[in-house]
Amino acid sequence: MLWVAFGLVCLETGVSIPPGQGDIAIYCPVSERVVRIQRPNGEAVYYEGEKGAERMVREELLPDGANTNVMHFQGESGAERRVRVEFSDGVVLYYEGDQGAERLVGTKDKYGIISHYKGNGGAERLVRMHRTDGHVQYYEGDTGAERVVRIQRPNGGVVYYEGEKGAERMVREELLPDGANTNVMHFQGESGAERRVRVEFSDGVVLYYEGDQGAERLVGTKDKYGIISHYKGNGGAERLVRMHRTDGHVQYYEGDTGAERVVRIQ
Repeated sequence: MLWVAFGLVCLETGVSIPPGQGDIAIYCPVSERVVRIQRPNGEAVYYEGEKGAERMVREELLPDGANTNVMHFQGESGAERRVRVEFSDGVVLYYEGDQGAERLVGTKDKYGIISHYKGNGGAERLVRMHRTDGHVQYYEGDTGAERVVRIQRPNGGVVYYEGEKGAERMVREELLPDGANTNVMHFQGESGAERRVRVEFSDGVVLYYEGDQGAERLVGTKDKYGIISHYKGNGGAERLVRMHRTDGHVQYYEGDTGAERVVRIQ
């Protein structure tokens, strides 16, 4: 049952409409256009536009009786499309596409994390997430199986991942330690237990590591001239034991860390 109420001025000025048993359509008496439809449960739909061409611009809903949401629409009368849904807890959903084929393109959660999506309505997949700490996570994979493949840091550093959703493992990290001489760190191991195995500097220096996560120890280096050195000992106390020079000679060392001495040249 539709109840129609008229006031002396438009609704926006605060006309009070008595309750009815069905939806109440509220008109502006000047233009006779619909400005709002009030539902018995407290929900409301708002309209703009000329008489006979009113278009829905906002719908206030109570989906679960507690966390209200407001749906925003754009488009001409009869072709209004949903563009945004705002929840009272701070969550916002963003949509694009024609009426009936709207697709989710972005979200903002109650913590301020912004996510971007691609794909048709109902099959949208997460492709990018902007975290509140300035990091940006990139995703690949089908809907529901999106996996992290890259994290961009605010300082320009990048971390790369491989593996299935929920078990992504870090395989490479590109750093800018001094703003000039970049380095790339390579990792091996399962998710959560990745261990550093190699660090490559842009000037040609390479460091090699062995050992479990957090206990990696330096076992070899290659300097920018091609000299290869071998080390033994626990992490932080590695000692030089052998050096392969570019002229074919091999130098052998003995002694404690920092006090290694040449004992033989092959």
